[in-house]
Amino acid sequence: MLMVGCRATQPVVWEYHAPLVPERGAAVEVRATCPVPTDQLAFLRQDVQHYVSRVLKGRTDDPSAYRIEVVITRYDEGNMALRLLTFGMAGRIYLEGTVAVREAKATDALGRAWFEKWYGAIMPVANLFASMERTVTPKVGLAIARALEKSVEKGRE
Repeated sequence: MLMVGCRATQPVVWEYHAPLVPERGAAVEVRATCPVPTDQLAFLRQDVQHYVSRVLKGRTDDPSAYRIEVVITRYDEGNMALRLLTFGMAGRIYLEGTVAVREAKATDALGRAWFEKWYGAIMPVANLFASMERTVTPKVGLAIARALEKSVEKGRE
């Protein structure tokens, strides 16, 4: 078995963040600046909204609800056959993007973060069979929610 080298569980990293109020809801928008399959964007939107609503528990249509904007900046499904042939040295899966949290009508962000998830070189053999939809995108919503929890905790201090 090869050493672990996958980063699909890497957390969302804040550049900066203001305290958030958990009683306020959040509407989620997911878009891409690169080609992403429509079904994957729809899945990400639904998944991120699901996890965010566990942290920011108010109504999403409330005028005071936050706006969570997720922008996918890199989406590469990689090549499973190439990963298998090269033991993960080539054919990597990449998913990268940014997250911004805003007041409902504001243009300035209360918080900005980035994420980077990939599967590739020097990984367990089982992960050579990873796919974007089974292995990578399902981890984005939870990672964003965990990052938001840090902002909520900051507000309680």
